[in-house]
Amino acid sequence: MGYITISAKNRETYSSISNFFIDYYMTDANGDFVKIYLYLVRLMSSSGPVAVSDIADHFNFTEKDICRAIKYWISKGVMELIYAPSGEPTGINLLPLSEPDTGLSSEFDGDVDFLVSIPKPDKTAAVSVNDLTVSASTGTTSGHDQTAPSNNMAVSRNPVQVSSNPPDGNGTTASRELPAKAAFSPELAAKAEEDSAFSDILFFTETYLGKTLSSRDIESLIYIHDQLGFSAEIIQFLEEHLVSSGIKSIQYFEDVAVTWYNENVKTLDDAKRAATKHNPLYKAVFNELGIRNRYPGSAEIAFMDSWQSELHFDVTIIKEACKRGVLNNPTSVNFAYIDGILRNWYKNGVQGLKDIEELDRKHKARTVNNGTNSYKVKANSFNTFSKRDSSKDDIDELEELFLKEVNS
Repeated sequence: MGYITISAKNRETYSSISNFFIDYYMTDANGDFVKIYLYLVRLMSSSGPVAVSDIADHFNFTEKDICRAIKYWISKGVMELIYAPSGEPTGINLLPLSEPDTGLSSEFDGDVDFLVSIPKPDKTAAVSVNDLTVSASTGTTSGHDQTAPSNNMAVSRNPVQVSSNPPDGNGTTASRELPAKAAFSPELAAKAEEDSAFSDILFFTETYLGKTLSSRDIESLIYIHDQLGFSAEIIQFLEEHLVSSGIKSIQYFEDVAVTWYNENVKTLDDAKRAATKHNPLYKAVFNELGIRNRYPGSAEIAFMDSWQSELHFDVTIIKEACKRGVLNNPTSVNFAYIDGILRNWYKNGVQGLKDIEELDRKHKARTVNNGTNSYKVKANSFNTFSKRDSSKDDIDELEELFLKEVNS
């Protein structure tokens, strides 16, 4: 079979979705809420305003459904409402996203039902204050800061302007701009390969991934090494850390490197701390156990690493063990207890949630059978005497003895 090419019609348009939305915000959201958010992103590339009734008609939802979705995303810090000086709502502003703080939660108590009162805009008339617009914030949350998105937007990664650096001495958070990514070219690749350190990066990356790197893979590695400024030692640690968790995507490597760049990671020790903070397994376990505002200790890390590297369980099974640990010991669950659950499952050949359900079924069946067929009365002072069967002759003999005693 020959090679095939993949292309797109020039008239096709695309919408940009933040990877933070996909990785963090989308996972726990109602599916209809996700649809509405994606459609709002789509509306940014349209040239005119829209009414809530238009969005409802598009999905065959009610207008109340649209308002509930908007309220949900506002509570998650994904968007905000824009108001005119008169206090009338004029639009929705999509905010720049970042990794959410799982230890915090917020509720939006405002009323968004008034959006229903916004009429369908007249496409032939000038935009009025009653027309609803959808815009994106470039880094500020000011009500009137808007961007004019292109009609041909490519799917991109995190926004260029970020605010995830540690606070400065004045208690404010400084914004850091990502370096531009150089486009791949044979000349750029040849120049990079002349660097002995980068040659080492290519070698151990191919070893970890078990494949020959593509031009796009090499482009990402050049970006991480040259533009973001990470040493071969840090890049090797990053890849080793992710591959050990089952992640073998160069794009994911780059996304993590961008996150570390924003967190001002410069040394291997910095990288190790960042890896501990963002390890998806550690975060999942701590969330299930309700542990907040601290990093895992060395003993806890040893337990969690062994569950993946030694027992070969994925995050789904480990989370299930944590849930059961909390249910059985809500006040005193610990890592050793969860380790015992997982090792019992490993001994019984568990490989997925269906295997756990089957073990539960067998355990329940054994419990019922034991309770039905082997129930025994405990011996005590009231049931240790042998039972005597009183016959009619015995009763007659007792009566005769009683009469003799009375007559005498």
